Amino acid sequence: MTYFAMEKFCGHSYQFKEELDEDPKNALDGYLKDWGLGVLYRTMMAKASPIIRFKESQKHPGKYYFITRSARSGIMIKRFTYGPFEVNGDAIVESRADGKKFNTRMTMSEDGLTLTQIATHDSLPESRQIRTLMEDGRMKVVAECNGKSVSRIYVPEGHVESKEDEEL
Repeated sequence: MTYFAMEKFCGHSYQFKEELDEDPKNALDGYLKDWGLGVLYRTMMAKASPIIRFKESQKHPGKYYFITRSARSGIMIKRFTYGPFEVNGDAIVESRADGKKFNTRMTMSEDGLTLTQIATHDSLPESRQIRTLMEDGRMKVVAECNGKSVSRIYVPEGHVESKEDEEL
């Protein structure tokens, strides 16, 4: 079932579209600050229009990558990858942009519509990112850390053409 459920997530890239919080700037900043990110990175994230993608690994069949870009195009695009991971498998080590390393695990709900990414660190609170596919095809993302949360909507889009992604 996991393979077929992941196909729903892998079919599109998802572009950030809208904030759901009453005070979105402070919701994002509070979440990122509690997760231990400095002011420079928090400022960059507040201005980003991220696009996310799940992709099955060509090199590791049955495992997946999660790819994030700070924007679809432009001069200063930042690209981050997490994987290869096995859904509902063991945690793998993930390196965040600031160099901190996390044990991160991806789990899927029984209905196949929600992926939860759980990141743990020795000296920082646990972070959860809950990605749910909605009936209209959009993805709701709720990020939680230490009682702070931020909620966003992402819309399905075509994949960013990238040789780097295709080689994973």
